[in-house]
Amino acid sequence: MEANIRILDKRVAWLDSRQMSEFEQNADWICRRLEGCTACVCYNDVMANKLLAVCRSRGIGVPEDLSVISIDNSDVAAYCEVPLTSAENPIRDLAKIAALEMLDMIDGKKVPHSTELEGEIVTRVSVAILEQPQL
Repeated sequence: MEANIRILDKRVAWLDSRQMSEFEQNADWICRRLEGCTACVCYNDVMANKLLAVCRSRGIGVPEDLSVISIDNSDVAAYCEVPLTSAENPIRDLAKIAALEMLDMIDGKKVPHSTELEGEIVTRVSVAILEQPQL
């Protein structure tokens, strides 16, 4: 959003647990959704790893043809076939804030409606840097 890049709805695919378990059977549909894309963001490392397998079976190079980034930074990200660039969830910070806010609520104090935490991107080899076109 900060870069003022439009995201087309037809490029967004929401997959539930059943579809995730049938990921390989949906490979044609997934590849059609990715046509013309240079990158894909997966909601977790397991999903991204499944995407890597589909890409490999279809001859789509990661990151040469498609950059893949995920969210979790689990062990899967570091040890899959193409080590994944992954956003680390600040889960410990979240747990600490939640516990402190629950204690505040017990004491009758007002707590924020929401809290924004900073995550960190752990860079590995699944993302290629694209050159900016010369204008």
